[in-house]
Amino acid sequence: MRRRVGVGPTGDILEVIAGWPAAEQERARRVLAEIEREALERMRLMGGVVELCAELDRRGVPRALVTRNVKASVDHLHAHHFPLPPFAPAISRECGYAFKPSPEALLACAAEWGVDPAQVVMIGDSAKDDVASGRRAGAFTILLDSYGRYAGGAGGEELRDLAGTEAEPHHVAADMAEVRRILLEEFELPGGGEEPCRG
Repeated sequence: MRRRVGVGPTGDILEVIAGWPAAEQERARRVLAEIEREALERMRLMGGVVELCAELDRRGVPRALVTRNVKASVDHLHAHHFPLPPFAPAISRECGYAFKPSPEALLACAAEWGVDPAQVVMIGDSAKDDVASGRRAGAFTILLDSYGRYAGGAGGEELRDLAGTEAEPHHVAADMAEVRRILLEEFELPGGGEEPCRG
């Protein structure tokens, strides 16, 4: 994406583009839109996502989606890959909130649900965006490390580099099954027959 848009290896790609002259921003947005259309064709759900979300639904636990992607991608996910009720809210980059790692969108989710941000869990695959956003909001964070970047060996050094920073997760999970285990062990989630949890 950086190569095709013409953004160097450093800096947040959306922030870098926002600093360009209007004509260059428009060109970059067209390239991003093309890349995102191509990604729709390759979109696949991570294993365990539907099962975890179904369990949260059964327990009355609300779930949201906060992405730096476009609304068209979110709509495609809900229409073609996600058999459950949509995430609510589903916040894309057109929604007007500052991009992650800003906590704005996450705080909006908590407000919509009527819960304290400390009752929210941010699950994401980016320490610098997702975890930092969750930490800034005062939420619990789970870093989804499906590629093993932070598990053992050299990856363990990356995780140590996050220690003491706003990108340090409360937990690291290798997959959705581990996310489920963490949620069940760390939180008092209601059972299927109990009153819904509001956070």
